[in-house]
Amino acid sequence: MKSKNGSERVEVQNAAGRMVETTIGDMTFTPFSGARKYAFASKLTTLEKALQNCPLKNGMTVSFHHQLRNGDFVVNQTLAAIKDLGIKDIRLAQTALFTVHKPVIDFIKEGVVSRIEGSLNDSVGDYVSKHPLKSPVVLRSHGGRWGAVKTGELAIDIAIIAASASDEQGNCTGMLGDSAFGPISYSQIDALNAKHVIVVTDTIVEYPCNSQEIQERYVDYVVQVDRIGDPNQIVSGSLKITDDSEKLNIARQCVDLMDAAGLIKDGMVFQSGAGGISLAAVKYLGDRLEEKNVVAACATGGLTKFIIDIYKAGHVKKIYYSQVFDTESIRFIQNDPG
Repeated sequence: MKSKNGSERVEVQNAAGRMVETTIGDMTFTPFSGARKYAFASKLTTLEKALQNCPLKNGMTVSFHHQLRNGDFVVNQTLAAIKDLGIKDIRLAQTALFTVHKPVIDFIKEGVVSRIEGSLNDSVGDYVSKHPLKSPVVLRSHGGRWGAVKTGELAIDIAIIAASASDEQGNCTGMLGDSAFGPISYSQIDALNAKHVIVVTDTIVEYPCNSQEIQERYVDYVVQVDRIGDPNQIVSGSLKITDDSEKLNIARQCVDLMDAAGLIKDGMVFQSGAGGISLAAVKYLGDRLEEKNVVAACATGGLTKFIIDIYKAGHVKKIYYSQVFDTESIRFIQNDPG
């Protein structure tokens, strides 16, 4: 059959079952063949297989967050799996290490870990101070690390992200489940920039996960373990309010200085740390806000029960936080996410 202009008329069946021409005038067309079929493929696998599939190789950089602090199990679990795979010379790019991570020393001695970039505390920090690694340890603040990952200065091959709950596609959060620890904020930049992302969780929830701090499009594999950690150990060491009389006096003088300088007034914005003196200062600041009937505009920094007490008393309007420092704060944001 010929078309009106005399050219050979060719018809084929399209995805809808209709016969359509492939040539119109001097133009040639390809009929629509149909959309791809949707398939739900679970990303759930074991830690060893996830590492192999990335694939993990000698000398790569592996990152972790520190939100579970001294209650974290994931760093040690992952390094043990890396050792079993026979991998060496890993650059450890954690946001922080704590007492619970003492086994890292053995992984250093065995050659599994040869470089470290991130905050160090307690035994691992003491060890590398006395036994220098072949590459200098690079200490990074939380904000400095974020910037280094974003610019590529700290290039991550595999990001291991502990999550208290995740679905099988990798939508995950630190706000749900028995091991809830608060926001996963410090690993969000890792998820955006790492070559491969593995979510490690002890709670698989129905798809889709209600809270999605990290979305599935950034996640390659999901690993379910018995436990990612113990949230009760988030409060440890420097995160306990001091009972030292000299340090308590420093905290009082800090608040007195703020008051004398005219900083304690309606609409003030304050940021606090979670060290022993800082916690005491926040407690005393709450007392002073109560005495003066002052309402602050905003409190920012790591969330603690002392800031929550100020909020519940009506002396601060808003709270902004990137991590939580105690179980009371975890329960608070679960019930009052803002």
